[in-house]
Amino acid sequence: GRAYWSIGNVAFLLGRSKDATEYHDKAATCFSPSRDLNLWAIFNKASAFMRLNANLVEPATLQCIERAEMAMSISGGTPQDELDIDVIRAHWCFLTGSLPEAKLKMSGIMERAEAMAPLSEGDARILYARILAAAGETEAAREQATTGMELFENVGAVMRAEQARELADSIKSVNF
Repeated sequence: GRAYWSIGNVAFLLGRSKDATEYHDKAATCFSPSRDLNLWAIFNKASAFMRLNANLVEPATLQCIERAEMAMSISGGTPQDELDIDVIRAHWCFLTGSLPEAKLKMSGIMERAEAMAPLSEGDARILYARILAAAGETEAAREQATTGMELFENVGAVMRAEQARELADSIKSVNF
């Protein structure tokens, strides 16, 4: 299961979503909540994250989100896990066109951002920037993208920092 999961992650990073989902689907058959609820929850959370970043709005993505939420409610994940799941759910709302709900969820998450690891917070701020930009709040969106960029730079995530910089720059050039 872990091998399939890893191969799927690499395929997602290479932009090969079809291959990636096939390997994540294979991994899912290897994990069981009755054998290791925590691992099952982490896998489903990670798979949902990768699928959403690939803009895969499909039943399998929602299933991963719901499994992760259910497992975390049973096992009581860490504050970071809970925030990650909340960000994933907000991302789902954003991609499915529920902009007000996504914005409300991300606003609440940002109030608890100090509990997040820097990379997770950076990802959350980038998502929030996208949501705010879509809502026409360009100044706030640029601020979130810039903060995300700084977080990525501080931890040496050079590629993610560059992506955040590009997002901030693109928001500047958009007139909503």
